Amino acid sequence: MNRRHPASCLAHPRSRRARFSLTAAVALVTLVACTDSPGPAPRASSRVAPITGGCNTGPYLIPANGTPTTETTVGTRVEDGKSGADVSCSVRQSGSGYSIRGSIKQGSSFFVTGQVAQTGEGTYSGTGSITFYAPAADTVTSNTCSITVSAVQEIGDGKVWASASCTDSRQGSSAGRSCDFGASFILENCES
Repeated sequence: MNRRHPASCLAHPRSRRARFSLTAAVALVTLVACTDSPGPAPRASSRVAPITGGCNTGPYLIPANGTPTTETTVGTRVEDGKSGADVSCSVRQSGSGYSIRGSIKQGSSFFVTGQVAQTGEGTYSGTGSITFYAPAADTVTSNTCSITVSAVQEIGDGKVWASASCTDSRQGSSAGRSCDFGASFILENCES
């Protein structure tokens, strides 16, 4: 009488589970190892200086008590999630230039969208919109801003230091009131 024994190539049910668990663990470790770790938090600053009446006197700064960012000076930046700051931004290559979007909030707020193209060695210019809010000025919006990156400023994937000159702005709660204003801003560690 021949007794049948399980074939030696078939694993015991428990060992199959052990192999499955080991395989799942290796896959999980590989997945975690391949996941990008978050980069540094976005940082930013802005300075808005009214040129004509209607927006009070300014300048309006974020951060309020820091060194201001100007056309030639890099000022103090606020970092997303620290000291009540909320910063989000993207600076992406687009054609011969860059697409810019940024939002900075810390007491006051500053929003910019625009597109710049290369105009020379390390210089860019284009157009965009800027909205800022400061308690003394209310909400001010201009859709006719000239945005420039000069030779002393900088732009690249995920970062920009630029200036703007804005006209035909409108104040939120005071229909018909307007001012022209200049702005300088820095956006860093942005999406690219």
